[in-house]
Amino acid sequence: ALFLTDTFPFTAEILLKIFLVGDILKMIFQLSDIYPASKIIQSIYLLLFLTIQCSTCGDYESTPSPESTDESLWILQRTIPFADLPVFANTTDKNILVQKGETAFLRCRTWNLGERFVSWVLKGKYHIIASGFDVYMNDERFQVMHREGSDEWVLQIKFVQCKDQGTYECQVATDKGAVASYVNLTVVEPTATIAGNREIHIDKGSQINLSCRIEKSLRPPKYVLWYHNGTLLSFNSMKDRMTIETISDKQTRSDLHIDQVTYSDSGNYTCSSPNT
Repeated sequence: ALFLTDTFPFTAEILLKIFLVGDILKMIFQLSDIYPASKIIQSIYLLLFLTIQCSTCGDYESTPSPESTDESLWILQRTIPFADLPVFANTTDKNILVQKGETAFLRCRTWNLGERFVSWVLKGKYHIIASGFDVYMNDERFQVMHREGSDEWVLQIKFVQCKDQGTYECQVATDKGAVASYVNLTVVEPTATIAGNREIHIDKGSQINLSCRIEKSLRPPKYVLWYHNGTLLSFNSMKDRMTIETISDKQTRSDLHIDQVTYSDSGNYTCSSPNT
């Protein structure tokens, strides 16, 4: 038997290879909307060319004809016609990696909706996020985007948080049950750490040298901020004693230097970048 379950772009040309058991000389095709087979190249293969349209989508199965006693006649027919069920594209990205605080776009392409709606569900929580354009969450970060005439539905999540991570179902309800496609969302949260010991002792009049590393960031941060006892360090207040050098390559590093330290420079130093 042959089963075709993949989805293809419209007007694409595909080739079905059907393996024939034994010395089969003839086949019957009962598909009024499919081009006839080109020819039997060998006794064990038959090549069937299709140009994908709405009418040619579905699951196909080849079975011996009941009219044949020696299985020399076979029938190729659709087991699930396209008109019955929506079809999801398998070309969209199923794994989305987004940095905390940015915007996530979860894309779903489907055809043959008819009067049905696309619903979004977070797997495991059994709560409908949205159906059509209606959002059922008390969270303005979620929005459904769809252009009239397009086969793509997009769930947009602004200012992504770690709690948004999970598997999202793009779901369509039918009289035979729901059919769905899945998108996995992973949220990356950058971290900021100061290298070295958590506590250092230096002499008055000497220099403070601290190095901050930003890790797990998908792209270099626009800036790195330094704080002293919870207050943002300012060049104006530090006059000419402070310098900050930030280097971004595969990993971002920010170096803080304070000259001629005094007792007022004692305390806790922290660093941060956006969404750390």
